[in-house]
Amino acid sequence: MAAKLPAWAGEMRQVFKSGSVSQFLIHGAVYDLVLYKNSKGEIVFLGLKQFLEQVMLQSFHVVLRYDRGTGIQVVKGLQLFQAFLKSYDEWNGTNYARSPAAIPY
Repeated sequence: MAAKLPAWAGEMRQVFKSGSVSQFLIHGAVYDLVLYKNSKGEIVFLGLKQFLEQVMLQSFHVVLRYDRGTGIQVVKGLQLFQAFLKSYDEWNGTNYARSPAAIPY
């Protein structure tokens, strides 16, 4: 049985698949729970962060999270992100990849 997404998540997935956006911003009630019917047909509650990372962004190679308290966190794809930063640094003469404090682990 295929997993069933909430209506808003289905809309979000369609927007991503269209290629019109590559990022989004969530603000407000970020600690909400999402009612989700998984591939086994079980109805479960997932925290919003968990739902986004494990369900909605599962196919993405790199996933970043940001909040004012902890800054940017690499949730998935740390090596790819660091390789990107290194290339970015070489092109722009910056120092982001060599600054360990810039990327909390």
